[in-house]
Amino acid sequence: MNGWEGFKTEDKTSVSQFADDNEVKEAVQSWLKATPKSFSLEGIRKLVDRWTKCVAKQGDCVDK
Repeated sequence: MNGWEGFKTEDKTSVSQFADDNEVKEAVQSWLKATPKSFSLEGIRKLVDRWTKCVAKQGDCVDK
């Protein structure tokens, strides 16, 4: 296959294929515009929590 592949939707049921970088940029920009701002804020908060746990475990942050 050629170009960008595998831009999955949140429900993981559909996958898009892109012929070039411009199509990827357009798809990502559309996704970002359609995504609530709370999505990014929630992701940052989770990142802080995960980072704190990783530091507490002295870098052994892989769940076993």
